[in-house]
Order: sequence, then structure tokens, then C-alpha cells
Amino acid sequence: MQENNMNEIKRFNKERRQDLLEMLKGFVSDQATYSDHFASIWTKTDRTTLSITEGTHFYGLFWELVSPAMDRILHELQAYKVLKRKSWLLPRL
Repeated sequence: MQENNMNEIKRFNKERRQDLLEMLKGFVSDQATYSDHFASIWTKTDRTTLSITEGTHFYGLFWELVSPAMDRILHELQAYKVLKRKSWLLPRL
């Protein structure tokens, strides 16, 4: 009986680990999808902002503030190997 209990505990732990890994894979996949979606929105916004504010002080100030933060975020994503491709990056000016 004790051996059966130990076998069940091992089986349970194995299934629990597999479930956790599948959940994490799904989470990462969803986050990548969301980041692609929001990146396309930001790209459209960036084009609109460029056409409206091109040559103005606001646009330069905007990139001075946003660019370092984006660089840090992208560096962290690449370090954790979450970022598979760079096609969604905002253009550097």
C-alpha cells in the first residue's frame, strides 16, 4: 500500500509539472501575440505622430523619453529569450 501511494505521488507530481509547463507555454504565446498586436498599433500611432509633429520639438522630446525605456525592455526580453523576432520594433529615428 505504501508503494502504491509513493507511485501515485510521483505520478501526480509529474502531471502537475507538465500542466505547469503547458500553462507557461500558453502564457508566453499569448503575451507574444499581444505584443505583436500592440506593436502594430504603436507603429500606426508613430506614423501618425511623425506626420503631425515632424520637425517639432515634441517629437524629439517624445523619443528622448521613450527610447531608453524601450531599449531596456527589449534588452530584458532578449535576455530571457522571449523575443523571437524583431519585426515589431518601433523604428529608430
